[in-house]
Amino acid sequence: MNADDLILTDEELDRLLEERNPYLAQPSRALQLLVRLAGMAAPRHPGILALERLVEGRLTALAARAGTPVMPELMEELRAAVGAIGDLLSFPDLANRVVVGVGGAYSAGKSRFLNSLSGASLLPEDLGPCTVIPTYLGHGTTGAIALTAFGQPVPMDTDALAAISHAFSRHHQLERDMADSMSHLVRLLMVTHDAVPWKRLVFLDTPGYNPPGREGEQDDADTARRQLAAVDHFVWLLSAGNGGLRADDIAFLRATGHGKPVFFVLTQADLVAASAVSRLLDGVSEAAGRAGILCAGVMAWAVPPGAEGALIADCYRGGDDIRPWLDQIDGGSRYPGLGRRFIGLVDRYLLDCRRALARQQAMLASMNELQVLAGAAASGQHPEFDTELRRLRQVQAARHILPAELDACRNDLAAAVSALLGPVVEDEPPASSSGLLLECPRAAFAAVPPAGGTFPLRVVGARPDLKHVLAVPLDSDGELRIPFSRIRQCWGIDPLTLGVHSELTAQLVEGSGERLTFAIYHYNHH
Repeated sequence: MNADDLILTDEELDRLLEERNPYLAQPSRALQLLVRLAGMAAPRHPGILALERLVEGRLTALAARAGTPVMPELMEELRAAVGAIGDLLSFPDLANRVVVGVGGAYSAGKSRFLNSLSGASLLPEDLGPCTVIPTYLGHGTTGAIALTAFGQPVPMDTDALAAISHAFSRHHQLERDMADSMSHLVRLLMVTHDAVPWKRLVFLDTPGYNPPGREGEQDDADTARRQLAAVDHFVWLLSAGNGGLRADDIAFLRATGHGKPVFFVLTQADLVAASAVSRLLDGVSEAAGRAGILCAGVMAWAVPPGAEGALIADCYRGGDDIRPWLDQIDGGSRYPGLGRRFIGLVDRYLLDCRRALARQQAMLASMNELQVLAGAAASGQHPEFDTELRRLRQVQAARHILPAELDACRNDLAAAVSALLGPVVEDEPPASSSGLLLECPRAAFAAVPPAGGTFPLRVVGARPDLKHVLAVPLDSDGELRIPFSRIRQCWGIDPLTLGVHSELTAQLVEGSGERLTFAIYHYNHH
């Protein structure tokens, strides 16, 4: 037998799947699976309906009154955040887990790597690209549950789990507009096993971002990018056979906007000579550094031949062992949760509203000044100017209460999110805590965090003579100087009560140009 005999065509792959999976071999079983997943919808949570009304109605109406340009991308992010909050309420087992995203190119071995965490074949490892739905793996009673698009949890057996893939649509020859039917029917899959050693972690298996010559490959890339942008920690798999960290890997990692350190795993390390592994590991670390990507570690990994159910200890081939890193984040605190992310998006939206108001006020002030300079003699000589000036004055008079209405809307949104998440999420601080908006020079940060991304800050001291508190990020170089006056105004506390090592949370609201705008939250005051 030569190497060519091991390469399967799509038709041969289909036959192989049909032989071992009843949901692919038997149309009646496939129909039963679809009926189960498309069953009766659960009633929507009234709190989610109220939150949608606040976002789609009140918030957008206030933005229109402020003269803010349409922000479709930001509004889509807000809608996605509302959907994620709804998923969390429907699937509370995810609420208090630390999410570790596992990404990489097509056939990088993500599912097999995740299976090595428990030593059991929990996730499908078919040769085709099969991770079409967000799939989570974590510690718990052995089993799998699908959360349907209608909010219903549906238990899944092993064959059904394996069938929910690109192969299902391809095998049953669904129409092109139904090719992603499973991703429309199922929001997420949760697979649990008592052999997974990290009890707080949950691992998110994502689609390969570059399946060669496959329909829907752009959809897969977009899906992977969205999923990985929201995780707490990040593992990126690279095939040793491809030579390490490539330009397309770097481009994809940057596109996620994920600013936290990435742990790289060099899979299929047995495809290269043992003497070359160390050189490849160093190359990955150096390439990440040159690209400005923070590196949490680099490990070589390969499944021993014929070792079905191999544990990660059996697959370690050199470099930084990922297990101590996973132990560390399993015992650490979670990054800012969904409530804070949602309110950060709201703050970005409202910041644009306030900027629109400020621009209009500046224009009115300039026109008033021109009128004064022209003097009474010019009165009536420029009717178009006079008409526009009267219009701006009327508009500004009608908008004088808008800042207070924007603040009230923000507080109502924050209170609604806190009421939804408070009973579910253990360590989600009150999202109603006011965000302190602060600008600083871009040069103050060695690496600029992604827009909308949140990160922890630690207070390192106060300067009463300069009237500011100094805080630094825990994960990167940089500093923020927070004026005493803003602390008193936004948080209603004495700045000197923020002792050394007090923890804050910052979110990048605006990162264009030479200035950065952050929203800073302090959740320990009452």
